[in-house]
Amino acid sequence: MMVIRSDQVDHFVAAHRDTKRRELVVEVRRLCPGREAEATALSDRIIEDADALRIAVADWPRLASLLTLPEDRWSRPEGALVFAALNDVARTSDERLTYIERHLMPRLEAEGSKP
Repeated sequence: MMVIRSDQVDHFVAAHRDTKRRELVVEVRRLCPGREAEATALSDRIIEDADALRIAVADWPRLASLLTLPEDRWSRPEGALVFAALNDVARTSDERLTYIERHLMPRLEAEGSKP
């Protein structure tokens, strides 16, 4: 039987997060044209937020698509609802983000298109 030590697992987890971080930088560059120079710093902030909100590594790109929206969207009541849903850590990150994408984003985007 093969035994994997905890330090080996820690190394694997760190390598996985580093790979996902590099992928997130590419995604942030795609989401924020014109801000390519800031992509690494923005990605690091998104990861910090993801860790604080208990967002799974696999869901980092979904969180990035939310957090890179124009700031004027967040001042509306729907913006507050998005943050409330993100903070509901009793649900999985997939459940929270799916709820936001299906129910809150259409309202937020509709409000964003009004003059």
